[in-house]
Amino acid sequence: MTKEPASDLFAARFNDAGFAALAFDHRRFGESGGAPRQIVRLDEQVADWHAAIECATGLPDVDPDRISVWGFSLAGGHVFRVAAGHPRLACAIAQTPVVDGRALARHALRSMTPLSALRLFGRGVADALGGLVGRPPLLVPTAGPRGAVASLTTPDAMDGDRALDPDRRHANWEQTVAARITLQIGGYRPGRHYAPFLESHEQAVAAEISFLEKDLGSRDPR
Repeated sequence: MTKEPASDLFAARFNDAGFAALAFDHRRFGESGGAPRQIVRLDEQVADWHAAIECATGLPDVDPDRISVWGFSLAGGHVFRVAAGHPRLACAIAQTPVVDGRALARHALRSMTPLSALRLFGRGVADALGGLVGRPPLLVPTAGPRGAVASLTTPDAMDGDRALDPDRRHANWEQTVAARITLQIGGYRPGRHYAPFLESHEQAVAAEISFLEKDLGSRDPR
């Protein structure tokens, strides 16, 4: 997801609540530089997070001891790695993060037809091999209906447009990714970095319970 139709929506809400917000695109995506385009390189993206934090610490009126990171989906997974390497961060928020790529891959495969899964894997191999000799990336849609050759074909995969760009204001939103990500994601397990945050686990659960009580109403267990 690039920031214009995605994280900018959240950043605006955070800013309205009185927090300074810095939104950025990973290199090779959106308004960031880098070529070839649409290629996910996980370590590069984590490095982009570290660079963004360093940038934020130098901004006017920003307290370097009161910086938080926020991300969702794949970026939410990056948050675990980034926070584990930045003990100075005040807090970290990972919304619906990719915690275990192996589990994600199994779930994604269950939503694919055998033929589409085979074609996606083949395209990923061809893309990775082509990249070794400098060929342009082979792109696939980030989401598609069951049977399509796309990164995700889960039942809710096609809801992204409706949720993030309901007014169709972002006509140039590039919703593709280099197919080689299919060979990487299964081995990406940033949840291994969760251990340093266990002491905050109860706080997170308490916040979730408070949210449920607010919206559903507390109930007497009797």
